[in-house]
Amino acid sequence: MTSIRMFVLAYMVFVILSEQSLPYLHGKRLFGVLVPGPIRYGAEGAAVIRHYELRLLPWSIACLIAMIFVPIAWIYLGAGAAMIVYVIATLRGFAVANASARKFAVAGTSIRTASLTDSGDNSPSIGRRFLPPLAVPCAAALDVYLHWQQIPERYAIHWAHDGTANGWAIKTFNGLYGPPLFGALIIVFLAGISLSILHGSRRSSPASLAVSLCTLLAYMVAFCSSLTSFIALHPPLPYAVFSPLFASLIVVSLLMLVRIFYRMFKTPNEPGDGDYTAPEYWRGGMVYYNPDDPAIYVQTPVGGFYTLNFGNRASWLLLARIVFYITGMAILAHALWR
Repeated sequence: MTSIRMFVLAYMVFVILSEQSLPYLHGKRLFGVLVPGPIRYGAEGAAVIRHYELRLLPWSIACLIAMIFVPIAWIYLGAGAAMIVYVIATLRGFAVANASARKFAVAGTSIRTASLTDSGDNSPSIGRRFLPPLAVPCAAALDVYLHWQQIPERYAIHWAHDGTANGWAIKTFNGLYGPPLFGALIIVFLAGISLSILHGSRRSSPASLAVSLCTLLAYMVAFCSSLTSFIALHPPLPYAVFSPLFASLIVVSLLMLVRIFYRMFKTPNEPGDGDYTAPEYWRGGMVYYNPDDPAIYVQTPVGGFYTLNFGNRASWLLLARIVFYITGMAILAHALWR
């Protein structure tokens, strides 16, 4: 069995185990529905979880068999197709389990009285968070502009373990200005999403965690989008220094991501909280629809994540803007690197 097939199989097993573990990550909730403790950890809760696992079992076996016998030339296409099928099966299984869990839901008020977060102007806070990472690709582009003549027509972009260059790039306008420009647009997009979350969500909801996640992603984008310009202008650090430094940055970023996600998963969302949403407004446990709720963003039933209130017309307008922005970025990427 080739190493490629082993890697794809290992990844598929990881995805399957992750989906199978979903019921055990929700704490007091049973597939996004808050239920009494004796139900959640009793026979009724175990029966709902077992039904979910049995529903996914044939799909898990089918995906693994497909990855074992699919021709190696089609391994990546087959893995993508299997992933899509398995995700659809998981979403369907989650929706069925959510409907079963609603029978045991804890009664809570469906009228939300907490005010939205626009108690003040949040623009300075967003500016303090996102202007520093935005300055990084801007500075990289300025550095390229000021030292354009010093950049060789052909420069190294990859090195072997002994420091010998084994990958090269040609000096072009798109190749050097494209990554910083694209990175800056992504950071602006993340800043806009953060600002809309702060203005369109409940004051009592954990908006700061979601904004912290966007901020961390902005710094990661700033670093990656500026790397090409830095390599073109400056001799690379010795491999013995650069490799541990780069690995350390990756490890620190991953640890920060894990910490943020852990805090978001541990964020409560119960009837006594201002951002609690009644189960009857959740379609399949994943889509929130409440025309009487003025919030654009609502906290998900599990943790401090956010989703749109599709019963609010402003949410559809925001979604259209997001799609328009992403489409524009895709067109720009095609124009730069076609």
